[in-house]
Amino acid sequence: MGSQVVALALALFFAAPGGAALPRPDPAAIAAVKTWLAALGAKNPAKLRAASVVPFTYVTHGQRKRCDGVAADDKALGKILKCMVRAEKLLIGELRHLDEVVLQGAEGGGAQPIDSYPSYLGDLVGTLDATEGHATVSGYINGDGETFEFVFAVRPDGKGFKVSGLALHWEMVE
Repeated sequence: MGSQVVALALALFFAAPGGAALPRPDPAAIAAVKTWLAALGAKNPAKLRAASVVPFTYVTHGQRKRCDGVAADDKALGKILKCMVRAEKLLIGELRHLDEVVLQGAEGGGAQPIDSYPSYLGDLVGTLDATEGHATVSGYINGDGETFEFVFAVRPDGKGFKVSGLALHWEMVE
């Protein structure tokens, strides 16, 4: 990875009224996000589908909304996930370094806490899953000149958690 490390912020999502931090996500929710990111990094739509649940929402902050949408059934989910594998080449390239992803509640190795930075995803988070029992897990990964910031919606499925949505922001950095 490059020498530039840009930490982006997610304080909009984690600060409760009065500035108090919200509780950390369930470790099983964090594990579900890691499994999902590993499947994306492996470019494996079948593993992504297995780690996802419908309805599934994918929204980006970019001007080109190639894959954005809500999948209400497995067929639509497969279409969105296949599109993501084709379209998100830069992110997939960075996911070769999965150990460099910083997730809320799983910060380590000298990474600054996720909630210590401002976020660009505030306008997208409202489109993600809000069913009872859902959780959000936020994170970022820095690359060679780019940073990806994301918020995942995860929902219990009886055996743990599965990803029910992703809001993604990408930017070039100097």
